[in-house]
Amino acid sequence: MQLWYPAAPSSNPIARYQRWREATLSTLYTPLLHTHSHTDAPIASAPTQFPVLLFGPRWGGARTQDTALAEDLASHGYVVAAVDHPYNAARVEINDHIITGNEALEGPGGPSSPAAVQIAFWNSNLDLWAADDIFVLNQLAALNPARFHNALDTSRAGAFGHSFGGAASFRLLGLDPRILAAVNLDGWTYGGLASRTTQPMMLIDEQAVADREHDLLTLPTPGAIPDQLDRADNTAVESSLARFGGYRLYVRDTQHMDFTDQPLLPPLRRLQFTGPIEPARIQTILRQTVLGFFDQTLRNQSSPLLNSPSTMPEVTTEHYPAQPAPASK
Repeated sequence: MQLWYPAAPSSNPIARYQRWREATLSTLYTPLLHTHSHTDAPIASAPTQFPVLLFGPRWGGARTQDTALAEDLASHGYVVAAVDHPYNAARVEINDHIITGNEALEGPGGPSSPAAVQIAFWNSNLDLWAADDIFVLNQLAALNPARFHNALDTSRAGAFGHSFGGAASFRLLGLDPRILAAVNLDGWTYGGLASRTTQPMMLIDEQAVADREHDLLTLPTPGAIPDQLDRADNTAVESSLARFGGYRLYVRDTQHMDFTDQPLLPPLRRLQFTGPIEPARIQTILRQTVLGFFDQTLRNQSSPLLNSPSTMPEVTTEHYPAQPAPASK
């Protein structure tokens, strides 16, 4: 677990992007990258507590993969706790021991296993990820008085994540009453919406997701396994949005890794699963939309951005109002 938080001025060393022992062969350059954070800086003082946001990386990712977004949220008064999940993360160092992720996303049977089998595997892992997140929130609450001088607000928390981490963020809705809102960055939801009711949610997807939804309307059912998986996820999302409301955003000219730090990394890394959108532009979109959503849901500050999508021409915003509860008899 790693924290980004509003910090007081500090002369401590600038934090590196990643620890050496957690880098892989393809990411050996990342420990050389410097961030905008200071290691172990004292937490800033403020008249009110800082809301806590739990962050989940993608399957096979790393807790540092959205450092730019985490730092930006911290600069606006949030505490971001990024959680690695051993055996699902790329590499995790725990007590000087390295754990390398070796589980395939599709499960032991691979991508040819039936859709129901893959979904069951995902959901069992979602429950593990959610348990990890709840454990971290409990630990932060316990450490808050002594370590953070009661600066953390763990009772009004949020969650966000990329890909599978986004689904895990949704899984927390309704599962832990302290998690009041969640954001999914370009990920399926799997069974993540199983316990969600009226808690605010937002999905931010690449445009290809909307195109895929349209294509599925013309394909025969049940279709191939990928078609079945997409249909199951679309049904879960549409049902939850229609009943309990929420936001769904599509960002033109993006691909899956545009929702991480990858567009900001050296040129050769940018070529993998990123779209033609300018790196600075997608970062601006992510920072403003995620910040606006949490300001609105955790701080009761209405977000003009979410209510005026025309200010970002690359973004299509769909807002679903919650349906009124049925009258009791």
